[in-house]
Parts: sequence; C-alpha cells; structure tokens
Amino acid sequence: MAMDDAPWWDINTQSWGCRALGLFAARHSAQVAGRGGTHAVLSAMEQHKPNAALQETACGALHSLAADPDARIEVARHGGAQALLASLAHHRACAQVQQPGLGTLSAIAGDFNLRGMVASLGGVEAAVAAMAALRPHPGVQALALQLLASLARTSASARAVASAGGIEAATSAIELHRSRSIAKCSSALAGPSRASPWTRSAARASPARAGSSRCSRRCALPPPLVLSGHAASLTPYQSD
Repeated sequence: MAMDDAPWWDINTQSWGCRALGLFAARHSAQVAGRGGTHAVLSAMEQHKPNAALQETACGALHSLAADPDARIEVARHGGAQALLASLAHHRACAQVQQPGLGTLSAIAGDFNLRGMVASLGGVEAAVAAMAALRPHPGVQALALQLLASLARTSASARAVASAGGIEAATSAIELHRSRSIAKCSSALAGPSRASPWTRSAARASPARAGSSRCSRRCALPPPLVLSGHAASLTPYQSD
C-alpha cells in the first residue's frame, strides 16, 4: 500500500476537521452540507487516499451527512459514492475503513432515486469484495449485507446482487457467523416484499477493531466514528 507522504500535522488537521464536521452533521447536517462541509470531507479523502485513519474518519463524517435526506443528495451530487467506493477499494483489508464506508453507501442507497446510481457504480461488487476479504469480521459482514439488502429492493439491482455473488456471500456469512443480526439482514436479499429492516448495530455485536483487520497508522489521530443503533446514526468510540 502506498504511503501518505503528507506531513503528520496536515493529516492530523484534516482528520480532526473531518471528525468535527461529522459530529456537527450528526445534529445539523443541512448546515454542514450547505456551508461546504461535504466538499471539505471529500477533498480530504482525495488528498490522503493511502491514510486509512483519515479515510475512516471521513467516511464516518459522510455517514452523518447522509442521515439527512437533503444532505444525502448533496453528498451524492458531489461524488460521495465514488469517493466511498474508491476508499473501500484502496483499503480492502481494513475493517476500520470498510465499516463506515459500507454503512454510508447503504444510507445513500436507502434513497430510491440514488439506489440505481450506487449499484451502477459498483456498490454490489464492493460489498461482495469486502465480505470475501474480511470473512471473519462480523461487523463488516453485517454492514456489507445491509448494503446488499438496500440495493436488492429494486428488481434491476436485485439481479445485480444475484449475478455478483451476493446470494452466496450472504449464505456464507450466515454459516460462518451464527448471529441473529446478520441472518436477519441476509433474509432481505430474498426480495423487497420480504425485506426486514435491520437496525441492530454490527459494531455492537463484536469488537470494532479485530486484531486481524488492524490497519497501520503513521501518526496519532482522533478516535474514529462507528455506526451504532439505527443505520443513519453515528456515535464516537474510543480507539484502543
């Protein structure tokens, strides 16, 4: 993985800025989006692609923004889905990036008018790839399945889920992780009519930082954000 050669103080400033915007957006998402917050977060992601810690915090900030229907459209309009997919692809084996990234894509795909865009950009493939790369991590499995379930709510996207191996991925996750939350989410892949809303936190079901999924950090960064409770909420957790 390429290293981020930016000075540590620049990365720290960018990361703390993303974290602050994410916390503001959790309560005032429209104001953050309307005052350039979305662009600032996406710029940080573009400038520091190799830095997993910054990508994690930035994905969390976008998730806070995507909780608001209007701000969600703003995130999508500025290329948020593309930035998230790029981050997921660059940090495929990093659970700390995959979790908020997948959760934010799922929030965007929760909008009927944006669902097709997420699928066409590679959202299905990103979810299946994350599940394959981090099979032992229940948090990643559950959030990837949540994204697949969101995308499977339309006929065209459901076919994409099936053709990309989503059914096999869901079955494998159920067999490997005998978890009620994962099994409940996976049942939504059967189709819109039988989909059940998944509101349990994947992060609550397991440690957010599994040892095998730990990412290398080059400098001290603020505690990241983790999905908790409803799919459209974020709460901070303490990094170990």
